Amino acid sequence: MLFKNHGERAGTSLLHPHAQLVAMPIVPMQMRRKYAVAIRHYDDRGSCLYCDLVQAELQAKVRLVRVTDRFVVFHPFASRAPFETWIVPTQHQPSFGQVSSEDLTALADVLRGTLRTLYDVLNNPDFNFILHTAPLEDESKPYYLWNLQIVPRVATIAGFELGSGMWITTMLLEESAAIMRDVMAHDNRGGR
Repeated sequence: MLFKNHGERAGTSLLHPHAQLVAMPIVPMQMRRKYAVAIRHYDDRGSCLYCDLVQAELQAKVRLVRVTDRFVVFHPFASRAPFETWIVPTQHQPSFGQVSSEDLTALADVLRGTLRTLYDVLNNPDFNFILHTAPLEDESKPYYLWNLQIVPRVATIAGFELGSGMWITTMLLEESAAIMRDVMAHDNRGGR
């Protein structure tokens, strides 16, 4: 599992910027549930749930932040936090291990622009980013699409969220995506 904690509210324990890579002998329960839902969707519909999600966001257009030839950046429907942002490849790739060097270069540009925009819009927010990828034994199966999730820590997780497992956001995703698109366009960081 690859992740980055930025800022005290995100759980950072070291002052210098860093990301962490943790190897585990098991697939955690939360990840198993995500994969189970993706497998069920594939079995029922014959298509990747995450690819279908990306297509729906591209058609709706209202939660898009940036679209390049290799990546789509958007605020996902039913986000856990205001300004939660996902970066996903435009081509089906279950595993991050399948990413080409050209895609890594393009991802670096997209990630840098996205984090810079969040920095500007939210005044250097605490955040976590998590790389989600298919487990090793499933990296060539068609049911999953790797993605990078960025969760700014701009709201407090309280009793309702902890008790119900449901998340309340204080801003419409369409509004937060529009703000980020405007800043990106103004600062010439790309976007569409």
